Amino acid sequence: MKKIFNLLIIASILIAFSTLIFASGTIGVRDYIKDKFPLLFNFFLSSLEDLDSHEKEFIDLLLNLPKEEQQYYAKEVYYHGFSLALLEEVIKSYTYTNLGSAYRSAGDYPKAIEAYQQALQMDPDNPAAHLNLGVCYVDIGDKNSALDEYKILQELDIGLANRLFDPIKLKGWLD
Repeated sequence: MKKIFNLLIIASILIAFSTLIFASGTIGVRDYIKDKFPLLFNFFLSSLEDLDSHEKEFIDLLLNLPKEEQQYYAKEVYYHGFSLALLEEVIKSYTYTNLGSAYRSAGDYPKAIEAYQQALQMDPDNPAAHLNLGVCYVDIGDKNSALDEYKILQELDIGLANRLFDPIKLKGWLD
């Protein structure tokens, strides 16, 4: 499992550096994101206008995240603008989300839960991390923690809350 974590970190670093090395100048955001994201995400991301190398890296990383996180970060750009801190957050989120997913796929739920919790320490309002964490809790039979994640998701993103609702309901945990 340590190898998986190291590989994910190396992949994230390679993506970050390759974008910095090969990117130069600026490019119009509409041309760069054309046909890469759903129309709504394009609307949010079009607020970037001309892209510099950091913004290109941000968009390239977004393509590798789950749609829930893509939407979250696209909205962040639209409402608060782009920053290097946001880029760093996306890199860390990408790493911890993939790490959590790898651990969950391997059946190592304690480590998956830890990875998703680390993603939430960086961004407590990350709905995708709450969803993944809630699914882990359902998988291990932790009713109270799964219901806590469900309640949080109801406030953050009702669509993702509904995705967590089904496995919770199948367990018979809703009164």
